Amino acid sequence: MEDFIARKYRPNDIQKLSTDTQKIANILNDLFEARRANVLTPSGEELIAFFEQIADRALGETTNPLEMIMVTCPRYNEDGLSETADAYLSGLPRLTSIFTKYEIPFRGYILVDDAEERVASGEYLSRLGLTTESYKKECKRNVEAISRVLTEDDRFAQVSVQAFGEMFPDFINTVANLERQLFKLTKEDYELRLSLAGIAHSRLARHTKILGGQCDFSDSMYLAIHYSAEYMALGYLCRLYPGLRSNSFIVNYNSPNVGQFNTDLLSKCIKGSPLPEDLKNIPVFQVKLY
Repeated sequence: MEDFIARKYRPNDIQKLSTDTQKIANILNDLFEARRANVLTPSGEELIAFFEQIADRALGETTNPLEMIMVTCPRYNEDGLSETADAYLSGLPRLTSIFTKYEIPFRGYILVDDAEERVASGEYLSRLGLTTESYKKECKRNVEAISRVLTEDDRFAQVSVQAFGEMFPDFINTVANLERQLFKLTKEDYELRLSLAGIAHSRLARHTKILGGQCDFSDSMYLAIHYSAEYMALGYLCRLYPGLRSNSFIVNYNSPNVGQFNTDLLSKCIKGSPLPEDLKNIPVFQVKLY
């Protein structure tokens, strides 16, 4: 971070640089304070990447807005918000108020995940009593429910909601490709297979709930691989889309898969552009769900 600021030094702009650097420090301090509201800031290489995003805007290097992306699960067959949507909307004002206070341009996108129709070869929907058509209708209803909340609160003025597939139409195919690569790697890498088995075991109860009360370890292992591929796919697409590359960060709940946005495993699973060495870290904020 010090090197980044030092590279911006110009003898005639020392006062402005000092003022802007203090502004950056204040932003980071306020973000760290947001932990009291169960919003966890990025750390390590992710924090450095986020610092550069903030610094570029505080120093006037770019006016491109930060693109804040949140993916929420739909709530099925019930009114109101899903647990993940509620968690995001509860913690989000801490971030939006800080960006507004320090005049950091940003846009927020809450994306209702409408890309689950192929999960477990369609069994996911059938176990929930849904068809492809009723599933799409439920996702649309969730978009409308979140939209009502956003329009009623000025703190969400720069935040919109849409179906996941509208922003990332190639998400489903990307997940399928990564899932195949990840499954292949589990056959070749014992440590990876053991790690995913550990996730499958720890998430068995939640996966059982997801699959409508019917789930054995094999089902849970499949979902562990599938959801890892979903996380990697979003991280990949955030790097691939020109408008998001270097401008985006992710807000996610505290899932055990959250590290998959930036894992080296992604480099092993992708083919073509971007190259593994171009996979710069994407900052990830976490809001507490459980």
